[in-house]
Amino acid sequence: PSGELSANTHDIESERGWLTQQLKEQTVEFTTLIVAEDQAYQVVFVPVKAPNLIAWVGLGFVIDLDMAQTFKSITNADISLLLGRDSEQKFKPISTLPVTLINNLSADSRSYSRQSLQARLNGSDWASTHLTLLQNPHQQLDVVLATSLKEAYASYRSLHIQMAIITLIALFISVLLVALIGRSITKPIA
Repeated sequence: PSGELSANTHDIESERGWLTQQLKEQTVEFTTLIVAEDQAYQVVFVPVKAPNLIAWVGLGFVIDLDMAQTFKSITNADISLLLGRDSEQKFKPISTLPVTLINNLSADSRSYSRQSLQARLNGSDWASTHLTLLQNPHQQLDVVLATSLKEAYASYRSLHIQMAIITLIALFISVLLVALIGRSITKPIA
């Protein structure tokens, strides 16, 4: 509870002050995002009580490409996790987007800016939105959700074709009925 670190598997010194503040404000279990060794983690903290609070136990889950693929399967949207230093505005990407979209975004193929990614997506057939998940003095974690407009409109194209076929059939039947009715009306006149 005092913020003394007993044991850990990763170097979290850059986040220690911020985490200590979070732990002092909490009384029940909670989750948060942290960055350790240039990798993002979702960490779950649980209080250890005997009967008063004697410690906190934290367990972290890495946020990586496997997790992004899981999110993509749930949301049916491509996920790009951008981890970087706020001052540099350069990000290390974890993305389910096609490689052709993220190529040539910067001179360094291992990092790019969120702005260049969104500009690239907005300039093509993609709809995207951006959320900042974590922003502290040392690190920033952003997520860009994107979906292909071509894929989104694909089901509507087949529906559009079905509607056109139904319209043509209805038009043909209407013309046929008008011709039959017109013939029956003009017979007595003839």
